[in-house]
Amino acid sequence: MSPDSPRILIIDDEPESIRLLVAFLRDLYPNVMVARDGFDGLEKAAKGEPDVILLDLSMPLLGGIDVCQRLKADPKMARIPVIFLTAHSFIEEKLAAFAAGGADYVTKPFSDREVLARIAVHARANQRSGDHEAADGDTHGAGPVPPPRHPDRVLVGKACEYLRANLSAELSLAELAASLKVAQPRLNSAFRKQLGLSVFDYSIELRMETARQLLRDTEMQVQQIAWRVGYANPGDLSRAFSLRFGMSPRRFRSEVVLGDHGDGTRAT
Repeated sequence: MSPDSPRILIIDDEPESIRLLVAFLRDLYPNVMVARDGFDGLEKAAKGEPDVILLDLSMPLLGGIDVCQRLKADPKMARIPVIFLTAHSFIEEKLAAFAAGGADYVTKPFSDREVLARIAVHARANQRSGDHEAADGDTHGAGPVPPPRHPDRVLVGKACEYLRANLSAELSLAELAASLKVAQPRLNSAFRKQLGLSVFDYSIELRMETARQLLRDTEMQVQQIAWRVGYANPGDLSRAFSLRFGMSPRRFRSEVVLGDHGDGTRAT
C-alpha cells in the first residue's frame, strides 16, 4: 500500500458496524481510526487529520448532526468530507444530513462496494485540495523529500484528474485508456487495487458528486448541470440523482441548499 493512502475516521457507537467497516476497509485503507462516540470523534478528527469521516447519524450524548456541525464550524476540519451512516432512509434525515454539511449518505446495512465508491471519490477530492494547499504554502522547497508513489496510484491519480476534466465527454474505458497511453486491463486493475472499484463505478460516483456540488455551489440550471456531467438531458440526470441521493436535483437545491420549508419560507 502506498504511503499516501487516505486516512479514514469511523465515528460509530455500534460495534458490529465498526467491525464490518474495518473488515473491508483495512486492505485498501490501512490508515483507519475508530471513535465510539461523538466527543471522541471530534478529538480524533482534530488530531488525526482524516481525509474522510464515516459518521453514524444516531449516537447517544452527541449525535451525528451535532458532530458534523461542529466539524464544519472549525476551519481546520471544515474541508473534511463527512459520509453519514444510518439505519434509516427517511427523506427528512437525508435533508438534515446534507443541511448540516454532510457530503454523502449511506444507509445500513451497507455493501462494501457502495461505501468504497463513496470514499474513493471524496477522499481523492479532499487529498487533491490538500495537495494544492501544501504546494501553495511551500515557497522555499524546504523539508524532506517524500517517498516515490506507487505506479498504480500515480496512474489512478492521472485517470481521475482526466475524468474530472472531461466529465461532459462521457468517456469509455477504451477512450480513457488511450488518452493515458495504457492498456485497458492495466487501467481497470489499477483502479480495483487502489480504490476497490472499476473505472465505470468511479466515473458514476464522480458524476453524481460533481452534480451535487454544482447544485450546491452554483446557480446553473439542472439542464446545464446534466450536460456538464455527461447526461444528454436533465431527465436522465434526475433519475440517476434520485436513485443515488434519494431526492431529485430540484428538491436537493430547494430544501438543502436554499432551505425552503415547502411553504414558501426559508430557514434562518
